[in-house]
Amino acid sequence: MCTLGVPADFIFLVIMASWMSRVELPWDPQQPVQVLEFFAGKGRIVRAASLAGYEARGHELLYDVPPDGESVHSGMPKRSSYDFCGEAGFVLAVLMILEGEFQNIFASFAPVCSSWSIVNRATSQRTILTPYGNTASTNVIRGNRMASRTGLLAILLACLNSTFIIENPGSSAICWHPGLLWALKCLHKAGKRVYKVFFHMKTFGGLSSKRTMLLTNNPAFCRLERVQGGPSRPLESTCERYVDKNGRVSFKGTDKLKKSQLFSLANGLFWGLAIVFSISCKLV
Repeated sequence: MCTLGVPADFIFLVIMASWMSRVELPWDPQQPVQVLEFFAGKGRIVRAASLAGYEARGHELLYDVPPDGESVHSGMPKRSSYDFCGEAGFVLAVLMILEGEFQNIFASFAPVCSSWSIVNRATSQRTILTPYGNTASTNVIRGNRMASRTGLLAILLACLNSTFIIENPGSSAICWHPGLLWALKCLHKAGKRVYKVFFHMKTFGGLSSKRTMLLTNNPAFCRLERVQGGPSRPLESTCERYVDKNGRVSFKGTDKLKKSQLFSLANGLFWGLAIVFSISCKLV
């Protein structure tokens, strides 16, 4: 990573985390992790990988939020130790990667897309000329930090000759972010190619025809673009137009918008097969 120009503080963090290998971990260190799912949500990839016989772990903000939201020590709001934007959450992410099986890790990243999507463009104020967006917004700031840290972890995984995928909607502006873009350029300069892959969710049993984008260093995923589409589904509107109080025509998402992002069981099985396929094609 030193030759790639990776920030010294991140390299120092990786070294410090590597010295923590003997601390008590929430998993068996004798069984190296093969599949990691960051921003795991309900952990569909972890479950699919576990069913396929792989050691899998998830990293998700909601995995460590106390019911009352407060620390028992100080009475102050407690930040989840799985918060990717927090100090402890990011160190845990690095540690999870270092505890993985060398040259045989599959890591999935699905950064929160709300501030990157085209629907949110008026609020986030992201454009190709202003990729950081409205930095007065907490959600935009968190989105920027997620993108930058995802790029750093992608470099770490690539240095370990392992596979990463970064998933976002097809219309996402996340590739404009200077931090993530810098990370991808670093990999390119080091001779490590990164592929941008598009496919429609319904192709693999999703509830929507929404286009999905993957950034990955494993060419195996390029085959997804050649898979034939799934059964046709009637398209349902996920937004509706209305006239606001200023007389301007606007639009907002309906209750079907959230459901359109869900992955069906068939989609989960697809991820399981993708995991098996990518791990069997080690990057050397």
